[in-house]
Amino acid sequence: MKSLFLIVIFFLSLSIFGQKIPKIDSVQVSGQLFLDPNEDEIIFKNPMRAGLYSAILPGLGQTYNGKYWKVPLAWGLVGSGVGFTVYLNNRYHKYRDAYLAELNGEPHRFSGIYDVNVLAKAQDKAKRDRDYAIALSILAYIVNIVDATVDAHLDQVRKDKELNIQPTAFFDPVTEKINFGLNLNFKL
Repeated sequence: MKSLFLIVIFFLSLSIFGQKIPKIDSVQVSGQLFLDPNEDEIIFKNPMRAGLYSAILPGLGQTYNGKYWKVPLAWGLVGSGVGFTVYLNNRYHKYRDAYLAELNGEPHRFSGIYDVNVLAKAQDKAKRDRDYAIALSILAYIVNIVDATVDAHLDQVRKDKELNIQPTAFFDPVTEKINFGLNLNFKL
């Protein structure tokens, strides 16, 4: 039932955001007017849409932005966090079951090897490690969403013909060496 609900939500979200982008001559973005005389249509990536896609499925917002090389990174970060969380949760339950069995005087997998104090410490450490893994998994998920949103915002800056950043090399006569840097051109 839960998976059916998620599938319905997924397909509804696709139909909601399936509209065509209207043909425009200029775009007003945060007080600046972006014009492109060479093209009939200016298409900007929608940051909210990119963030929503990444929230639905990690890496989907990066695909929307055209940054396909980031998809395996997003899957790797979120997937490894979830994998570590599952592994550490199983370890926590193993020590917890043994601890409770030792308190009740029942046999368990560590009978005769560890006493109650050692099992209590192992249970606490496994729980702490699991909680850290959960926090890091959530952080990786949030980084995935923020990356897609910021990348969509920066797509607007990349298409601005009046702002130009290029790598450059120049000769320094004092040190007689070639230095490398960035050349920033801004036209009003």
